[in-house]
Amino acid sequence: MDGRGRKGFFAAFRNKRTNQHYWLFYDENEEKYVERRLDAIRAIRCDPNEPSVPLPPDFDHSPYVRLLRDYLLTQIRKVQHHPPSLPHPQNKIVNWLYALPPSAERNELLAYFQRPLTQSALRDLKRWWKERRHQVRQDEQLAELMEFMRKHPHPEPSRAPTEVEGVTEEDLECIGWVRVL
Repeated sequence: MDGRGRKGFFAAFRNKRTNQHYWLFYDENEEKYVERRLDAIRAIRCDPNEPSVPLPPDFDHSPYVRLLRDYLLTQIRKVQHHPPSLPHPQNKIVNWLYALPPSAERNELLAYFQRPLTQSALRDLKRWWKERRHQVRQDEQLAELMEFMRKHPHPEPSRAPTEVEGVTEEDLECIGWVRVL
């Protein structure tokens, strides 16, 4: 994907709370957003000797920045409200737990298994799923999963806000932009 022949607007944003950076390009020819960082930057690349084209004196970048910021905010909030799916068999266990009658033990297991597991915990869970899930009664499965939870605690959460935690328009600072004509 070469940037030549494209018309559009590139903007770089920084989340002021998390210092996360985002690069976006709005391709006016295709009327689409380019989110992949390298594709977005490729759209504004030029040869070192290529002269810049002056912008019209009345050019206002703020509607373009607003367009890209609004799009970025929507994408971030989608991630916040639709977290990525859990890996197998973790997703199977969560679905199985939801099918059980509510109890303190079930709710504790749900809270645990709905969070991402470490790679070693996931590896052990896959082994358990393969070897034991059909060999024991439901109450034994619950007991074994409680033991699994005790043996594989989640890491302590960091105090820093997550990338998507309550992101507002004010958090997304435009740190650079380029108009491609």
